[in-house]
Amino acid sequence: MGKAGVEFQQAAFEEAKDRIMDLGGFNWALLNILGPLLILIVLAWVVLKNRKSSKAEIDRTEAATRDLYREEDAAHRKDDKFGT
Repeated sequence: MGKAGVEFQQAAFEEAKDRIMDLGGFNWALLNILGPLLILIVLAWVVLKNRKSSKAEIDRTEAATRDLYREEDAAHRKDDKFGT
């Protein structure tokens, strides 16, 4: 390969390096704009998802818990009858 070929390769390398360096702005935007925006969206979703339950929802879950405890207690007493 002659001198012209080496110079061509060096020029191509420099051009490719410049294109890669241009992506630095994309990385900056990704870290400083999209990252915090994503965190903000996730936090908003968590806050909305974990809002205080309504009185009806609390009453329903409490009743379901009491029913479950009654069923487990009845099953446990039945098992004790048979000595297991």
